[in-house]
Amino acid sequence: PGKSKKEIGDYGVNDFVQIGVNVAYFIQGIIGSLALLMFIWGGFTLMLSQGASDKIAAGKSRIVNAVIGLVIVLTSYMIIQFVLTKLGYTETHGAWYITPK
Repeated sequence: PGKSKKEIGDYGVNDFVQIGVNVAYFIQGIIGSLALLMFIWGGFTLMLSQGASDKIAAGKSRIVNAVIGLVIVLTSYMIIQFVLTKLGYTETHGAWYITPK
């Protein structure tokens, strides 16, 4: 009595699920940030291309790849939310330690 979960090693499946969810959200955040940087880089490439067709193509390619990356990130977020909802977890950012009913 009076000891924390960390002190007595009392971990359950929900703890491991939360670790997985946290890692997935962290990776999604990094990929989303990289997609934003690709948008900016592609936009600057287009603006500074001065009509050079190779630079215009490179800028468009970066922007298209950033859109594809964002679609992948948003799709993975929806899949994670769907799976967690089907497993009975209704709050992934709140009281995740409550066992689903």
